[in-house]
This record gives sequence, C-alpha cells and structure tokens, in this order.
Amino acid sequence: MLRARGLLVSARQFHNSVVRPSVLDYFRFYRKKDTVPETPTKDTKEVIKEIETKTRDPVTSNKIVILGKHNSEFSDEKIAQKAMEGFVFTTWLPRKSEFSKRNNGSQPYQEVVSELLTEIFKIHAPSTASDIKLDDLALRFKILKDVQIKFGTSIPDIKLSQLDSFDKIERYLVAKLDPKSQLFNEKVPDAVHLDPKEFEGTNITVGEYVFESQKRKEVKKLYRKAKKAEQKAIQEALSDGEK
Repeated sequence: MLRARGLLVSARQFHNSVVRPSVLDYFRFYRKKDTVPETPTKDTKEVIKEIETKTRDPVTSNKIVILGKHNSEFSDEKIAQKAMEGFVFTTWLPRKSEFSKRNNGSQPYQEVVSELLTEIFKIHAPSTASDIKLDDLALRFKILKDVQIKFGTSIPDIKLSQLDSFDKIERYLVAKLDPKSQLFNEKVPDAVHLDPKEFEGTNITVGEYVFESQKRKEVKKLYRKAKKAEQKAIQEALSDGEK
C-alpha cells in the first residue's frame, strides 16, 4: 500500500503467464509467400511493330466438298486413305453387315428387314409379340444392340428410348434402309443429303461427283468457248462498222 496525502492507495499486481507458441503459429512461420510475377509492360507502338513483323502461317484453302450421288473420296479406297491424311477410323459396327449380305435384290428389302428382325427377336425374346412393349430395359438394350450389328447401322440415342416394340423397330429400319434415301455415313456426320427432285424447275442441280482434274478441264473448255464467242462478236461488230 502507498500513502499519499492521507489516502491509502492499493496497487493490484497482475498475473504474468508464460506465452507458449501454438500449432497455428508454427504454420504461420513456415508459410510460403506467394510471389506474383510482374507483368512486363510494353509500349503500344512496340506491340504493333511485333504484330506487323511477325511471320504469318501460310493460309490453307478450305475446300467445300459438294456431295452428289457418288463421292470418290469415300467410294475409292486409295483416294479415301489419302483424304483421311493418316487418320484411322474404327467403328464397332461391321464393315459388311448381315443385312447387306442378304439384301442382294432377290426379294424386296422390306422382307429382308422383317426376316432378320424376327430372327433377332427369336434369340432374345421368343415369346414377345410384335405389338407388346419392351419394358425390360436390359432386354431392349440387347435387342437394339444386336439390331445395330446385324443391320450395320447406328441408332441415335433419342430413338433408342422410343423404339420399344417390334413394330416400331421394323418401321424405323424400313424407313432408314430405304435404297432411295441416303444412308447415314459416320465418316461424314455433318453431311447434308439433298434430293434432286426438290430442285426440279430451278437452276440448281445435284449431279455425280467430279474429280478436281475434270473440273479444271471443264473450266478450260468453257474459257476457250467464251473466248471464241467474244472474238466472233468483235469480228461481227467490226464487219458491221465497215459496211
């Protein structure tokens, strides 16, 4: 106690506790500092000069393949390999399906579709009638997988959920495998198939595929023909002027 001017003043002593480091202090001590690299700044004129002096890649001409009745890039094996540029195309569908072997023209293709589809159903669902829905998803998957292999055609996912009976599958295959229609080609998934009948009466025609060399020859012929016609018209105009 302290005595000052007749007053008693008491001083309280604070407790001094030992400060011990915690686990967090350990990690905070050894934490690595993230160093952000400074981005070098360039003057606008320097950037423009670099872009102008930079060597550009050679421009490759993108040819638009016009599909006709026959495209040699996919019908001729050697030309197809050259067009693929080393890319190997593999598919789980057989190159020659059971349907293509049977569809030799001896009977309508609709009958071949019905016979082959009946055989597939006899293997996987012998007691299933043609109008009964395939509610068993595992069974439907086996049937549609076998259908795609035997017929050599892929079925889109949206159709896989809709084809739930023998009749629906048969109608779908008859429409898709119609020889008059263009079949889906997995090598050209974005191809647009045009029916020549839709352009009758117009100046648009869909013909057979023509080689590039044949196109160049035809262009040269047309050029010579146009030049002769032009010279003939000039001579006629000069002869008329002399008269």
